[in-house]
Amino acid sequence: MFCLAPRVSTHTLSELTMADIDNENEDPIQQASDADEGMDLDGPAGLIYSGMCKMLFPTDPNFEEKWAKIWNVMESVLADRPVDRADWNDVFIHIYQLCNAIEAQTANEFYDRVRKAIERHIDGVYEILAQLSDKDFFHEFHIQCAKIEKISKYLNTLLGHLNQHIEHNARELHLFALIHDGQPSKRPLMHVDQLITTLWREKILDTSVCRIASIILDQFDNHRAGKPVENPSKLKEVIQYFIDADETPFDVAVPFGVTLNHRKPKLSLYHSGIEKPLKKSCFKYNNEKLKEWSTIASSIDYINNVAELMESEKNFANLILHPTTSDAIETWVAETLVNDKIIDSKLSFRDQMTRENFNEAHLKRCFNVLKLIPNGVDNLCHDFGAHVAEILAADVESNANDPKLFVTACSALCERFYGIVKRVFYGHRDFTAAVDKAVRTTVNLTIPGQIKPGDKVARFADQYLRKPSTSEDDTQLDNFATVLKFVTDKEQFEKTYQVLLANRLLGRVTASVPREMQAVEKMRGICTAEFVQRCNRMCLDVERSATETAEFKKKMEREFKKPTFDDSKQAPIDITILQTGSWPLQIGKEEHGPATPLYLIDTLQCFTNHYTKLHSGRQLNWAPSLSTVDVRLTYLERPYTITMTAIHFDILMCFEDVDVYSVSDLAMKAKLMPDFLKRYGKPLVDNGILTMSKPDDWSPETLISLNHNFNRKNNKMRLPIPMTNRPLKHDIRPEVTGDQSDANRQYLDSIIVRELKRLKMAKHGDLYPDVSKIVNERFVMTNIIFKKSIESLIDRGYVKRGETMDEYHYIA
Repeated sequence: MFCLAPRVSTHTLSELTMADIDNENEDPIQQASDADEGMDLDGPAGLIYSGMCKMLFPTDPNFEEKWAKIWNVMESVLADRPVDRADWNDVFIHIYQLCNAIEAQTANEFYDRVRKAIERHIDGVYEILAQLSDKDFFHEFHIQCAKIEKISKYLNTLLGHLNQHIEHNARELHLFALIHDGQPSKRPLMHVDQLITTLWREKILDTSVCRIASIILDQFDNHRAGKPVENPSKLKEVIQYFIDADETPFDVAVPFGVTLNHRKPKLSLYHSGIEKPLKKSCFKYNNEKLKEWSTIASSIDYINNVAELMESEKNFANLILHPTTSDAIETWVAETLVNDKIIDSKLSFRDQMTRENFNEAHLKRCFNVLKLIPNGVDNLCHDFGAHVAEILAADVESNANDPKLFVTACSALCERFYGIVKRVFYGHRDFTAAVDKAVRTTVNLTIPGQIKPGDKVARFADQYLRKPSTSEDDTQLDNFATVLKFVTDKEQFEKTYQVLLANRLLGRVTASVPREMQAVEKMRGICTAEFVQRCNRMCLDVERSATETAEFKKKMEREFKKPTFDDSKQAPIDITILQTGSWPLQIGKEEHGPATPLYLIDTLQCFTNHYTKLHSGRQLNWAPSLSTVDVRLTYLERPYTITMTAIHFDILMCFEDVDVYSVSDLAMKAKLMPDFLKRYGKPLVDNGILTMSKPDDWSPETLISLNHNFNRKNNKMRLPIPMTNRPLKHDIRPEVTGDQSDANRQYLDSIIVRELKRLKMAKHGDLYPDVSKIVNERFVMTNIIFKKSIESLIDRGYVKRGETMDEYHYIA
């Protein structure tokens, strides 16, 4: 049996040699392999080995001869002398043969020789450093640390085969321990670079740390006295050598099947040798400052002095020491200068917080000091919260009745004060809570006679979403969401917003449906999930209705070779299909409702047949009271075009021959109940088209007359569509009430998911009967309840729609 050694990867010269060795190098093992390329070695089993050098097989080498050649190169590396390229390349095969010798003890003896050679070199460095003065010592120490780092790098590359042998030995020890259920009989050897780092720490760093610490303390004294610091960059590099010695892992290669977790280094040498003496120095210096500042009467001035001292000490520590020392300095300052002096003081910072001048630099320094003691920031946080509330009250109250100015002012102040919390107080949660409290109080302040907070935010969105798209769209939506999350009465907002959304969509005054959906997404997580779902369905209804109408018109033109409206009438038709329960609509309970024009009846019937054929199981109920018409007023000096509902039009047509009616006569003429006459007649009165003998008095004897003096600047206007403000929850699920509501809803959701998991994909018409058969044993399920559950499951990620709206897919 032939035992083939693993192929050694080719190393670049930038990793192998000193600066004077050429940048080109070839793997000597590969050179040896290439030399015998084409040679066939017939083994016992008749196997043919091609391209493999006999020098790679285990041999019994002359140890002293091989070591002499290896030591010749190692000595040059340790002495920082140039290495001949040929010697560098040739030595790899000698190292390989010693590590893979037939006699296993040869590799161990080779490791011992390498260790002793490195120890002799480090002992020599120690003797040189011991004889130098402090000034010369620091310079030489810096040079030697840089050299040993380079030596470690080169020797680790040169002795790569030895590292592989060490890894193999470590794995054998680990497997031996597993087999015999015990610990390895001896400690595994270390890689060459780890060996050098360990010896350097034991013989140089551990013995020199006191002298380095003394130099560091001298530089701190110079900094405190205002004197220049010598060689801060070299100081940083020297400290980094101590840190690297602690961060270097001293474990050998990972055994088979073992995963090592990277732990945060303890930095024991740095903490004990460098940071501990610095702590004593800082305590002494802080106590001297404590005596010096004992005559300061003002606590604010004292805090300012402490903050300046702490900032100066931290900045210098960050310049030359490890980042953890900066945090330690804060603790030392708190223990000596802050705790006993400030802990019971009543502090006031209001003079530093004015509208004209908010002293961020001073307050930031005070915060850095006060945060070090228990409850130290309470007074500062209280004053900051009072300042925020004062500014908000002054700036928002003057704009409280204008939705746009109200939301803009609130969002601008939120951005300003949250920015201050982030810059000055580092995002401290107490200061964030103070801003939240002040903004919430201001936003929800209700003044008699003014618009409610939820209405103001809803009307701001209404004004914004009616306007064409601009570059400030994202900013306005963010402002809307920022203020909305502080509104306490979300129900009031939701009612108003849904009514205004319906007016925009049905009245076709919205800028675009995609923008409406963006606004709805902004409310997700702020408002209730049910409200967001309803708004989403309203937007989707309008989008789908446009598609349905377009397809219907194409079908009519294709089948009947004529448009979907009478050319002589020139009355184009657009149909909007609304889901029951999603819209805040109050369909008029009039006796006969507005009369549908005869030339539209056939078209509506064709659309009904077309729609029910495409969507089996659905039923269309026409709501002519919600239809809108464009009416041209010709009885005035100048013509006006008004978009109004069909009921508005019916009321207005009553004045075709008579100019004056009583409320009771008008209700009879228009065939409307009195409450619906008031609902639909009020917009006509408010806009000046009709006038009343007694304003806002809808008693039966009040007279209503046609206004022949109607005058508007614009010749086009729209009347709003009356909506309902009553809650829709019971209308959406009337059959599921009481304490069983949540349980039945969850039961229905689970049945839908189970069926879809079984089917993977199903159409609405196929899934509904299967689910209904199971659920109806427990409670009565309607199509509305089923669709509601489907929408909820889609939002929660259990179900997704397919290519068509009535196709559902299970999400694993």
